[in-house]
Amino acid sequence: MRSRSPIALAACITSLALASCAAGLASSAVAASRPSLAPVGLPIGKIVSQRLPYTEAGGTAELSVTYKGSLPHGAKLQLLVKKTSVSPYKPSKTPVKLVGGHAKVHVTEKPPGGPILYEVAVISGNKQLSVSKPATIYWAQPPGGIFVTDGSEFAYTSLKVAHENCESGCKGDASAGEDGTFSVYSGSFPMPPGWKETLIYNGEVECTTESIEGKCSKPLAFPAVTAETVVPIVGELTSPTGKVTKATLLVTVYP
Repeated sequence: MRSRSPIALAACITSLALASCAAGLASSAVAASRPSLAPVGLPIGKIVSQRLPYTEAGGTAELSVTYKGSLPHGAKLQLLVKKTSVSPYKPSKTPVKLVGGHAKVHVTEKPPGGPILYEVAVISGNKQLSVSKPATIYWAQPPGGIFVTDGSEFAYTSLKVAHENCESGCKGDASAGEDGTFSVYSGSFPMPPGWKETLIYNGEVECTTESIEGKCSKPLAFPAVTAETVVPIVGELTSPTGKVTKATLLVTVYP
């Protein structure tokens, strides 16, 4: 086989170096830094052993997107949504528009909600160049109604079923001086932000809560009476818009 001249070998080496350099430039041209994604302004609560941002299903939440550097030529950011533990991430139609390396994305989820995962990916054509770490929002169902009970006597008013209504009063009974712990709760967990529950005994507020647990309790004692006396125990559920739903337990106290 004929040996190559030194000039031909140098040309070959130069060509290989140029090819390698071109490949490196092409590779760097499609490289993309990893975006970051985080919910904004949501409370965080313990839900099934995890601390998660949460909000009400049917409402709107904001996600903050950060991207350092410039997007590769022809690339864009795309929001991905994973609605169940077994479903894949699917592209959202919600646009992600960077301004100075930042973007705000507003998302919503209808009831029944639950934990929804979000990612932001850098997309070029049909190729995913990089993707953020996932961010989770727990979309909590609005309360279905309001209970007031001591475990044996109870009243309930539903927000959804018209005939399940103790707003004007459902009957209970007790003996004079009898005591017990009464609770007011919505019956659903977690309770979305902005909702409030109040326990009222004989016209006096005993406890109130806006906590994620959606429950407040208070030990109460019925008065010593010499004649049958009706004592009202009321559970109030106040929505974020200020609408109040009541469940009233009218306890007849016997001497």
